Amino acid sequence: MRRAPLFPACVDGETFVDRVRWQQRSMMEIKVAEATFKPNKEMAAAAKRGLKLREKFGRGGTDVGVRRAEQLVDGAELDEADVKSMHSYFARHAVDKEGAAHQWDSDEDPSAGFIAWLLWGGDAGKKWADANAAKL
Repeated sequence: MRRAPLFPACVDGETFVDRVRWQQRSMMEIKVAEATFKPNKEMAAAAKRGLKLREKFGRGGTDVGVRRAEQLVDGAELDEADVKSMHSYFARHAVDKEGAAHQWDSDEDPSAGFIAWLLWGGDAGKKWADANAAKL
């Protein structure tokens, strides 16, 4: 009976250590590529609030933000591209918290920026996206 070699085959002058490192890196890339990310309940609650405020006041967010909110409310698995998109959104829109029109964190007169922020998962979404983006 023939057995598989105990050590990975090396090619073109590479060392055993080089081959092992290459295989480990390949496995990590596969794990990242196959990774899915589950939004948490706080993100879903923020997105649901954002959808309600958007409907009530007729402002805040884009169609993309509404689709993101629906994903979060449904608890849909997100992928690497979603994590990167969310991380990028929060990085670009942190300045919206400083807006003078309407109010941040208000259910009576919310700013469009606040509603949009909620659609992407709110502060919980930012924390989650930052943590998961750092793993990629």
